[in-house]
Amino acid sequence: MTIRTHEPADDLQALPLFLLNWGEPWSVEQFKERRTRWAHRDSVELVAEEGGRIVGWCNSVASGNKPTTHWVRGGVAPDARNRGVATAMLQEIERRMPHVDKFGIEVRDNDPEARRWVEHRGFEVKNHQFESELDLPAFQPEAWQSHVDRLRASGLTITTMAELGDDESARYRFWEIEHLTDHDIPGVDVEYLLTWEDGQKIIFGASHYDPAGEFLALDGDRFVGLSGVGELSPGRFYNQHTCTLRDYRGQGIASGLKILALEYAKSKGGRICRTNNHSQNAPMLAINQRLGYVPQPGWFDATRTRPKKD
Repeated sequence: MTIRTHEPADDLQALPLFLLNWGEPWSVEQFKERRTRWAHRDSVELVAEEGGRIVGWCNSVASGNKPTTHWVRGGVAPDARNRGVATAMLQEIERRMPHVDKFGIEVRDNDPEARRWVEHRGFEVKNHQFESELDLPAFQPEAWQSHVDRLRASGLTITTMAELGDDESARYRFWEIEHLTDHDIPGVDVEYLLTWEDGQKIIFGASHYDPAGEFLALDGDRFVGLSGVGELSPGRFYNQHTCTLRDYRGQGIASGLKILALEYAKSKGGRICRTNNHSQNAPMLAINQRLGYVPQPGWFDATRTRPKKD
């Protein structure tokens, strides 16, 4: 087995390994686009090759807030598991990234073997992220119209990024409310939060970013609430963010905006909409449950700090 740097010609074989832990039927073009959006960060991308066949793929990408903190993603072909492929790739990442002092990784909550693997290698398993899925054809927006009417009567301006013009000022305020409210997520590791530079490339540079699907509540010019959807693959939407500034919570802003976003996804022919929430984020989990989201296998975050040299 050879561990080497990923090359463009590897994408056809590497993509199925990436998809093992992604959950969306992405195309090779989307796989390439993902790499482009993160290209401004310090990173390494590797494959494990055996007999001309790629049996493992991984990449390690720096956090925007702290370049010495990296996030690792990877996948190993099912028939190549338990043969040291993942361990060899992780060791090669560590060898090539001597300046990195902290690595993060995600493991499926329904994969005890993967959890044992990360724990055996010194990772601390902590935050639990729930995945949920909504059947959009079965979702009836009219059943929730009173929530939307109450939001529109609140005195706040309800609009979308498209209606605001989707210019740099609006995009900065979009990033800002996400960044501020992300600090309130239970157990969040702030070293992994997106900077404004990240947002310009990773959020607004994505082909699934849809200004018409980003619903906002404004108090004057101030963004106080946000909920948006994007079509990650045909008919499959993701509710990527729903947030409200702390001083405006408890007024139904989040639920009203989320209903509008889901109605939009349904109007675009969406079949399902997925989302994720921290296990301790009870208010958002309650909103999702009322709207009809069904729990799916989720993730545990795991981190490991490299011992400091004397």
